[in-house]
Amino acid sequence: MASSTTTFDFALYLTNILSIPASDVHVQVLSGGFTNLTARVLFSSPPTFPTRFNFPTAPHTVILKQATPYMHSFPSQTVPMKRQAIEARALRILQGIDRSVTGVAEALVRVPNLKIPRLVFHDTEHNVLWMTDIGDGKTLTDYILSKDLSLSKIEDLAESLGTFIIGLYSATQNPGSEITSTLADSQHLMEFLTLDSARIVQEVSSDWQKDPADTQLLLDRLRDVLSPDTNQDRCLGMVDFWPGNTPVLLTGELGLIDWEHFGLSDPGCELGLYGAPSNYPLASSWS
Repeated sequence: MASSTTTFDFALYLTNILSIPASDVHVQVLSGGFTNLTARVLFSSPPTFPTRFNFPTAPHTVILKQATPYMHSFPSQTVPMKRQAIEARALRILQGIDRSVTGVAEALVRVPNLKIPRLVFHDTEHNVLWMTDIGDGKTLTDYILSKDLSLSKIEDLAESLGTFIIGLYSATQNPGSEITSTLADSQHLMEFLTLDSARIVQEVSSDWQKDPADTQLLLDRLRDVLSPDTNQDRCLGMVDFWPGNTPVLLTGELGLIDWEHFGLSDPGCELGLYGAPSNYPLASSWS
């Protein structure tokens, strides 16, 4: 879906970087991204990329992410700029270019119907990440609720996603500090999720407010579950692993996008973060 507003002139940026006329570029600013301003760029014809891109063939379309020190959808919420370098590195690891974490690229190769963007270029001067465009699709939750639902397809995609997650866990179980110290600090996101859960309880759940003691107990348990001291079975994970980041593509494949929080996690946290956002819309539609 396209958004009508933007705070970054992608077209001007592209004409300067690629030395092409603005008429050769069509920019579609995408909605749905909470943290970054994201756009799909379509070229009239594949441009010639600068040699510093070190990318073999310029495609007809790319995805650009422009980062700021705050969340695009919540400007009052600061976020580390390091996230963009982390996503760039995560994509290199997944592509097998960065071999500091072995076995991850091999886990991805085993599931050909799982599509992850490839890194095109990380522009550190302008804080713009260039990636290949894996195409349009519906979030997994929206697909399940749509008339296009195919149970056999869901089973196939779920098996593929599970196969990859198991492979990622096996390849990154109990990573050393020399790896985790260079990736995302998942505690920043966990603290945001805890605070946001408290906000939702206070603003939305009027029934829970009638019993503040139980409400506080639930929030305390949530904080405990998300604490890094609770779980000792550690691995690397997306951390921001939820149905919104797994679109069912028009090709029938499953996408896996947004790797900027890639870092230390644990299996329970990854699966919980994925399952929890699906419960409410699914339960609401079936009730």
